[in-house]
Amino acid sequence: MLGIASLQFAKPLMYLLVSAGLFTTLWWMYGRHRKSLAHSGLELHKNLKYVGFIGRAAIISMAIGWLSLSIGFVQPQLPQFGEKRVELTRDFVIAIDISGSMDSGKLKNPYAADPEKADQITPKLLAQLATQDFIQRRMAQKDRVGLFVFDDQVYYSWPLSTNLDVVLQKNNATSTYSGGGTNFAGDGISEKMGPLQAAHEHFQELGKAKSKVVIMVTDGLDNISDRRMVELRELYLKHGYKIYVLGIGEEWLKEGDANVPSLAKFSQTIPGSMVIGVGNAEQMKAGFELIDSLEKSSVEMQRGMVDPGNLYQYFILAGLAFVLLGLFAMLVVKDDM
Repeated sequence: MLGIASLQFAKPLMYLLVSAGLFTTLWWMYGRHRKSLAHSGLELHKNLKYVGFIGRAAIISMAIGWLSLSIGFVQPQLPQFGEKRVELTRDFVIAIDISGSMDSGKLKNPYAADPEKADQITPKLLAQLATQDFIQRRMAQKDRVGLFVFDDQVYYSWPLSTNLDVVLQKNNATSTYSGGGTNFAGDGISEKMGPLQAAHEHFQELGKAKSKVVIMVTDGLDNISDRRMVELRELYLKHGYKIYVLGIGEEWLKEGDANVPSLAKFSQTIPGSMVIGVGNAEQMKAGFELIDSLEKSSVEMQRGMVDPGNLYQYFILAGLAFVLLGLFAMLVVKDDM
């Protein structure tokens, strides 16, 4: 259902121009009137032919033209309000572990044409291929994706962007990196902040979407101190972040709070988050597909302006027409002199 608001102006400060135009026009017309009164009756009689209909029309046309142009510069609007479809996109930060252990072990390549015959790949290359598939799926959703890699510190591959082709290019180099150990949380003081803190900092700097999601792929078992667990949990709860962890290896497949890694314990305290244990390549592929299905961009109806209802173009055109008419009339008067 549409509704029409009252008249408003996009550039109200241009009212000064309107006032100046009116004042100038009135002062000019007053000056001509005064000059006419100062002459004798004979002089008035002599000049009557120059202050005829065409002369008055020139003055009036120029005044109306200037007034119309001034109003046009103020940009009057008669906006229409109603419900419109708004697509709620997401901001994703994907953090991939490039520590040395991600190069050990061989897994099937579920993205190959024939996984049974294809060469086996490292967990790191599998993470790269799974990330590539996920990013390609998000292109239709118009989401923004940022890419990090990390070991005992974080390296920014590409910031949050809607240009996912560039993110895909940067992701293609993920498997070529090789790092040292694993650091999830950092100490909150030094530059080695860990991907959990780095994702927060990045969202604060460039995040735009209401829904912000962190995806981590790791086989690491780095311990998160109780202090950092509390600090990071407060940050994630305050800003409404969600986190999905794809944990590679047997330790990530265990059940029970006493046995799971500390990163899994942290994720379990964040509403809407999930830990996905990965024991083989098919589980990695299925994990990313699950995240994609859970994080579909939604559409909602929001009430707002559906049409600004610009009117300035009509005033501009009318103003130009009156100014040209006035100039033409002045030329006619001048030729009669």
